[in-house]
Amino acid sequence: MAITGADPDIKNRLFQVLGLKPGDVYNDVDISDARFRILDYYGNYGYTNIDVIVKRNISDHKASIVFNVIEGKKELFGKTIITGNKKTRYEVIKRELIHKEDQPFNFRTITEERRRLYKLGLFTDVEIEPIDS
Repeated sequence: MAITGADPDIKNRLFQVLGLKPGDVYNDVDISDARFRILDYYGNYGYTNIDVIVKRNISDHKASIVFNVIEGKKELFGKTIITGNKKTRYEVIKRELIHKEDQPFNFRTITEERRRLYKLGLFTDVEIEPIDS
């Protein structure tokens, strides 16, 4: 089992994230799950265009698996623009936003912020959209 294309500083962590060990029984579902765990790991650190290509080589009752990581560009949160609000004070909305400028972009953070804003009970519609700069 190998990981290629990943930053050397991250590679050891990725082996832990995989949840697979050399000598494990070959299972396509486990390999697919491991691929998604790598995608999820990178997604939490601002890599929104990450891809992982799995190469399998099976011969003589042995399997060789290579996870080829294509990191793409790391994205960061930028300035926050709040629009469409007419009644609620800006500070009330802002305090529910948990991301910070220049922090790695993370879709889970966006989901949590949306949940927090709905939980206030002040809004019937909350749209949070990343804007390319």
